[in-house]
Amino acid sequence: MTIKISVVMAAYNAADFISETIDSIINQKFTEWELICVNDGSTDKSLEILEYYASLDKRITVFNIPNSGALNARNFGVEKSKGEWLYIMDADDKMSTDMLEEMHSTALSENADFILPDQIHWFPHNEIETFSFNEKFGTFPNISSRDAFLKYLKWEIHGRGMMKTNQYREHSFNYDRFFIDEFINRKVVLNCKKVAFSKGEYIYRQNDESLIYKVSKRRFDVLERSRMSEDLLVQNFDDAKVIADFRNERLQEIYGLLILFLKQKKQFATQDSIAILKIIEDAYKKLDKRGVREMFFNSGIIGKLKSILLCSNWILFKYTTIILNKK
Repeated sequence: MTIKISVVMAAYNAADFISETIDSIINQKFTEWELICVNDGSTDKSLEILEYYASLDKRITVFNIPNSGALNARNFGVEKSKGEWLYIMDADDKMSTDMLEEMHSTALSENADFILPDQIHWFPHNEIETFSFNEKFGTFPNISSRDAFLKYLKWEIHGRGMMKTNQYREHSFNYDRFFIDEFINRKVVLNCKKVAFSKGEYIYRQNDESLIYKVSKRRFDVLERSRMSEDLLVQNFDDAKVIADFRNERLQEIYGLLILFLKQKKQFATQDSIAILKIIEDAYKKLDKRGVREMFFNSGIIGKLKSILLCSNWILFKYTTIILNKK
C-alpha cells in the first residue's frame, strides 16, 4: 500500500470521543493514508478502542507508551510514520470526508509545503457558537512563509496544517510542556517554502475538559510558548514595530493570566499556587518592556500612571494588577 499522508494522533483518556475521530479518518475520500495512534498512558478504555480499530483496518497502527505528554507522544508517532506528508490529529476532533483529499490536491497544484484547511470551532453543546476560522479571519492567497508566520503569531491564521514529515522532524523536539506544539508549528511555517489554503474542514471540538479550558498549572505553560515564539521572531525579523507589537501582546497575556490566577487561586494547592506565580513572575521579568507602556491605559494622566506602574517591575506589576481587579 502506498502511504502519502501520515496522520499521527496521541491519545490520553480520550475514550469518550476517539471513535468519532477515527471514523472520520476511515471515511476519507482519500485512501492513501496511515493512522499512527499513540496511547499516552491512558487509564480509561482508549487503548482498547484503538486496538479494536487497528484490527479492522490495516492502515491503523497502535503504540502504547507510558505517559510522557502530548508533544512527546506525537513525536514518538511521527518517528514511526512512513508518509511524505504529515497531519497531526487531536484525539477528540474530527475531519470532513474531503479534508485529506483537498489538502493533498492543493499541495500539488500550489507547489506548497504547508497546507491549511478550514478549522471549524465546534461547540457540540451550544451549536450557535460554532464558527469557521477561515470565514472569520479570511484566507491569504500567495502568502509567503514569513508573512504567514507573522499572521500565525497574531492568530490571524491557525496553524493546524499538513506539512512535510521531514520538516516536522527537523524542527520538533521533546518537551513536556503544554502548548509547545504551537511553537513547533510556527517554526515549520517560518521555514517552509509556501503556505496555501485548501478546502476541507478540521472540526475542532471545544471540550470543557480540555487543558485549554481547565484552570490548571499546565494552563500557564502558554507563557513559555510565547517567550520561545518571541525569541524566534527576534532572531528572524528586524522590524522594531513588529517586535514591539508582539511584546505588547505578550504583556497582555501575562496580565490576563495573572488575573485568571488571582480569581482561581483558591482552587490550587499551596505548592501549585507558588509554582504558578513563579511562572508568571519569570515571564514578566524576561519580557523586554521597552515600547509597551501605552498598551493598557493610553489616555489621560491616570491611564499613563497605571501603564508606568505595570511596566516598572514585578512587585508594582503584581500589586497594581491586584488593585485594578479587586472586587
